[in-house]
Amino acid sequence: MTPQEIFLHRAYKLWRRRWLPGSLWGVAQSLPQPTIITFTPNVTLAAGVETTIAATAAALVGTPGMNYYPLIFGVCACTNGGTAPTALTFAARFAGGADFATQIISALTLTISVTVNYPVLLIGANARANAAGLINAAAIQITGLAATTANTAVAIGSQFLVALLPGPDL
Repeated sequence: MTPQEIFLHRAYKLWRRRWLPGSLWGVAQSLPQPTIITFTPNVTLAAGVETTIAATAAALVGTPGMNYYPLIFGVCACTNGGTAPTALTFAARFAGGADFATQIISALTLTISVTVNYPVLLIGANARANAAGLINAAAIQITGLAATTANTAVAIGSQFLVALLPGPDL
């Protein structure tokens, strides 16, 4: 290396040491805190009726003008009766709106008279926070839908984490 290249390399390393790590998201914006949701009492999922299992207490709040993906991650314990439903679906929606994500549970896991813990992972579409930082200005609801036969979402053993992940700027 020439003396100029050595100088430039050392200058770059010194400059880089003072450069804050991470992207603009990591430096300029902190991520919103996730929310843990539980529910009581047990929720009966009537056959053919989409029923709210749990919901956030309020709308999720992010940094105004930034984009986010809502993420729901957790487990829902469900008990089937003497006849198992033919299908079970978990979904997420903003209160008063349409489902933004659904997850269908395999019919093979729907056995009679057994409590089964089903993993739930629901990811919504990219949404922009308004001037107050609200994402779609509504609480998030987690719902369940049992087909043909009722099912029960059991409070003990069920828990959901709701978080906002940073989305791309559009």
